[in-house]
Amino acid sequence: MANGSKLVRSSKDFPDMHGLIMHAYNSDNADSRVDHLGLHKALCVLMGWNYSKPPDNSKTYQFLAADEAAANWDDLIIWPPVVIIHNTITGKGKDGRMEGLGNKAMDNKIRAYLRLQIKAGGQRLTRIYFEHNLKLKQDVLARSTRYPNKITTIRAEIDLAYARSISDYQYLGFAGGKSKSVYGRDGHLGTTLVKFSGDQPGLKEAMRFAEFFEKENHGRKAWARVQPLTFGRDDEKNPNLMRVDEKTGEKMRIFYGYLGTASDLDKVDADTRKKVVIESRREYLSR
Repeated sequence: MANGSKLVRSSKDFPDMHGLIMHAYNSDNADSRVDHLGLHKALCVLMGWNYSKPPDNSKTYQFLAADEAAANWDDLIIWPPVVIIHNTITGKGKDGRMEGLGNKAMDNKIRAYLRLQIKAGGQRLTRIYFEHNLKLKQDVLARSTRYPNKITTIRAEIDLAYARSISDYQYLGFAGGKSKSVYGRDGHLGTTLVKFSGDQPGLKEAMRFAEFFEKENHGRKAWARVQPLTFGRDDEKNPNLMRVDEKTGEKMRIFYGYLGTASDLDKVDADTRKKVVIESRREYLSR
């Protein structure tokens, strides 16, 4: 199936992936031409091959630099967009099933988590704000040199800039997101989806939220590096999975998150898989 239209053929018609791609690219059925080309592109991206080069029996289209293939994988995103968050497990229940943060609890946890990150990174946030607002930065610095007697006013402007940076960071991708926990046969899987609206504002929110995790070194690659084979009691001793709140002494899970792509469909629940499609992020943002 491609783009909602059924392209049904027997698997015996295509001895391998190359045969299926050749069929999709060279289909002469006008009614399903767009769907076939979409299938061709999706298959090439998932295989790490060059979809912009016409396929032929030389198979040269199957050669693509690793960085280009990775960029193509990242381009095909789950739509409407979702940010996939890991390490949301809380432990085993009395029945032996895994338990984790529920939807409302996760919404609250994420907001609290963002607030803690904001507090810990206050100075860095101010620098980020100034970097993105160069005119304000130059103006403040210039006047602090020329008019030292107005330093109180200048400090007030800096405080305002900081407040705005905090506001910007608090908004990072979560205002419109809704959490959905993912469950399996043995209970909570330690994964939560944060779903966003299927439009440009929703996509940009999701991207900002995913960027937040990446900047904190808690993105896709970091999770691949620290992900445990199974969740258990040893999690509490793992500094990559748990941290302690300095004030309260409470042990808290460290969240890892990233924007969901076509390769992540196995991480979402069955109901979500039925309702989503795959979209090119580059093409959508260029419309």
